[in-house]
Amino acid sequence: MENRILYKTKGRAEVKDFIEGLSVDAKARIYKTFELLEDFGLSIGLPHVKSMVGIKGLWEL
Repeated sequence: MENRILYKTKGRAEVKDFIEGLSVDAKARIYKTFELLEDFGLSIGLPHVKSMVGIKGLWEL
């Protein structure tokens, strides 16, 4: 699975910046979810991933 960090036009990685600003425990939970996503893909299902209603192929974590 390919992971991508999306940047806005000013070169900021807002999601990455947000995650890095979290507590150690919160970051650990997020990175564990990323590992599960890499290992099992979207089949891990709820509560980790959910299909966005009305937007084919877009999932939320």
